[in-house]
Amino acid sequence: MVASNSLRLAVFDCDGTLVDSQASIISSMEAAFEVHSHPVPDAESIRRMVGLPLRVAMEKLLPHV
Repeated sequence: MVASNSLRLAVFDCDGTLVDSQASIISSMEAAFEVHSHPVPDAESIRRMVGLPLRVAMEKLLPHV
């Protein structure tokens, strides 16, 4: 048993558990596509990429690049 005063770190998986960040992810992706003059994918296409490594998501959303 660990004494309560020895606890030094607590880790929370906030994304999807404590915080719903999908709206922020979608708006950030839309802004990034606009800034770089790429056609902006629809929100559902971006939503399906949430959780994938960024490189994989970009390869799927921008297959022509």
